[in-house]
Amino acid sequence: MIARLNGQLEWLKRQAFGQKSEKIIPTENAIDAFAGEPSNPAPPVTRDVAAHTRNVKGHGRNELPENLPVEIVVVDVPDALKACPECGGEMCECGEETSRRLCRRTEFYIRETKRIKCACRLHPEAGVVIADAPASYVPKGIADERVIARTITDKYLDHLPLERQERRFCRDGILISKSTMVGWHERVAGDLGLVVGLMKERMLGQDILYSDDTKIPVVGDEKGKTKRGFFWTWSDGKRGAVFDYSGTRGQSAPDNFLGSWKGFLHSDAYCGYESSHARGVTPVFCWAHARRKFFDAFKAGNKLAQRPLSLIGRIFAVDRVVARSGSLSLVEKHALRNRISVRCEQALWRWCSGNETKILPASKLGEALKYYRNQRHGLLTFLRDPRLCLDNNLSERNLRSVVIGRKNWLFAGSDEGAKRAAIFYSVIATCRLQGIDAEEYLVKFMQRKAEDPDCSLDDLLPGTL
Repeated sequence: MIARLNGQLEWLKRQAFGQKSEKIIPTENAIDAFAGEPSNPAPPVTRDVAAHTRNVKGHGRNELPENLPVEIVVVDVPDALKACPECGGEMCECGEETSRRLCRRTEFYIRETKRIKCACRLHPEAGVVIADAPASYVPKGIADERVIARTITDKYLDHLPLERQERRFCRDGILISKSTMVGWHERVAGDLGLVVGLMKERMLGQDILYSDDTKIPVVGDEKGKTKRGFFWTWSDGKRGAVFDYSGTRGQSAPDNFLGSWKGFLHSDAYCGYESSHARGVTPVFCWAHARRKFFDAFKAGNKLAQRPLSLIGRIFAVDRVVARSGSLSLVEKHALRNRISVRCEQALWRWCSGNETKILPASKLGEALKYYRNQRHGLLTFLRDPRLCLDNNLSERNLRSVVIGRKNWLFAGSDEGAKRAAIFYSVIATCRLQGIDAEEYLVKFMQRKAEDPDCSLDDLLPGTL
């Protein structure tokens, strides 16, 4: 039985953490066993091979497909500029300059912009006047702001890697390379980074925050190898969410983000927050984590876990009643917690203290008791302020997009790429909290930056555009 269980354990560990490939590299003994009688190797045979030609890709921009509909926009020279500086007469039209750009509403189309040129017939030395080009976020770019925004939301909201987007463009007859899209994203992330910095500054002005982290693979310096990086999500629970990338999961990551901030911090009981707790940050631990451990013990067959699960369920029921009523004030919520939730928690503590000697410490229920006993101080913090939540599910919902996304894009190409991803995830999560369409926000952001590059950051925040 021990051998059978060890075999099952090794198989499960291999499925969870090991390589799925079944490739086996044979040893020398294995080769010798099937080699048969040794023989002298035959001399190598050489033959002439005809030379071949290689097709070299051309440089420059790819042409847009001809089968797409075309929208023609004519930009004329203002009347005030049509006067000849030499004689004062009106200049006449002498040509036009045409540019083509890929655009998108519900379907792709081409916007063909014609800029009218004017010159004086009597005084050609006065030169040619041409209409100004419309404001564009990427001057002389092949695509407009809506196409760029769609590539961003496709990757960071709908988890579609750039390689797949490139193939999808190709199926539509549009040749846009991955490197081109990377250039777009670098430009947008550079401008959005300032907005996210302002979001962080305003978030740290609140006294209640939510935090959690998850790991992501990042391409390292060694070829073919990835290292472990981490996305940390921070939110005020109302209007903003900020993602921060760090190469470590140590205490330095939350310390660097929070700085001198003090307040209530919703999180799990991870030791990486201990440094922040030591300097005055009040921990608000997640009751969902504590409940999950008792639930695992119950599913493992220990019926004793039914009693603590029932008591924790009553604590959650109080907050559900408050949420569903919608009419209770914070004072009434605080009184309800002190009348019911406190008694339930005290009954849970008495049950755990009375049964601690009856439960094997190494069992699932023993681990649940240990977790609850060690983290009780942080689990009880929710009773101090009615604005505090019982769980940290908000942070876990924010991280869900990263967890699903990394199953598709697999890894970040560099530390800088991971930082850009953190900026986009910050904007998308903030738009979700405020009920804003992330793609529409990105379009308006780029259009505003194109029209006024020096506009105030306050005017570029989600919810203000």
